[in-house]
Amino acid sequence: MIKQSMFLFVLFLGTLSLPALSSERSLDSVSICDDDDEWPPYTFYERKNGHKTERLTGYSVELVGEIFRDEDMAFQISLQPWKRCYENVKQGKVNMFLSGTVTDKRNQDFYISKPAYTTHGYYFYSTKFYPQGLKIKSLEDLKNYRIGGRLGFNYTPYGIDETLLRVSTFSFQSLVQCLNINRCDLFLEKIELLTGHAFVNSNVFSDQALGYAPIPGAAPETFHIMFTKSTKGLRLKSIIDAGIGRMEEDGRLKGLHDKYIR
Repeated sequence: MIKQSMFLFVLFLGTLSLPALSSERSLDSVSICDDDDEWPPYTFYERKNGHKTERLTGYSVELVGEIFRDEDMAFQISLQPWKRCYENVKQGKVNMFLSGTVTDKRNQDFYISKPAYTTHGYYFYSTKFYPQGLKIKSLEDLKNYRIGGRLGFNYTPYGIDETLLRVSTFSFQSLVQCLNINRCDLFLEKIELLTGHAFVNSNVFSDQALGYAPIPGAAPETFHIMFTKSTKGLRLKSIIDAGIGRMEEDGRLKGLHDKYIR
């Protein structure tokens, strides 16, 4: 009877340990998604001789790659329509996505890493029409001009909602063309994204008439990696946060920045 009780007790303890063991093993493979529109210099397909390859690269791709290799963990990244990626991570179908700004809703939906990178807002204009530049000393001054923007992009950090956009386009090249034909006076964007587009063969700075300057009063914007709200998601957040800290200390994070941020 005593032996039987001991056997049942050991069996009970073994059963308790199974979920934890299963959870640890599940960390061996990590599923990641991000926006299929690409986000150079952070996430994009490498170009060879002007043609898109199937190799995914960029600051964010290399960042998580180095962290997971340090931990000897396998991972897979797929680019999906943004809404699908967002919902897949929220529902736990995918473990994490690579890049997003913090909002109240995202705080509710996800575990959020420490900042992975920081961007800076600039305004862009044509020196053909404004050779002396624009008279902008505050965010409020932006509203004195005809503003262009990318469809689906968020400009509320600059005090601009979509009702204030005179022109909306699908690409930065189209926005530059709008400046040059006087359809708008300026457009707003993170300088890192504009310089990053050189990686995908669309360097808008080749236009000699393009003028630009920092947006006065616009705070730098941090981007974060976001995780499904589960035990695995919380563990992955811990791994990524520790990895970012480690890469800050050993200089690898600066090396990635210098490689991709121009």
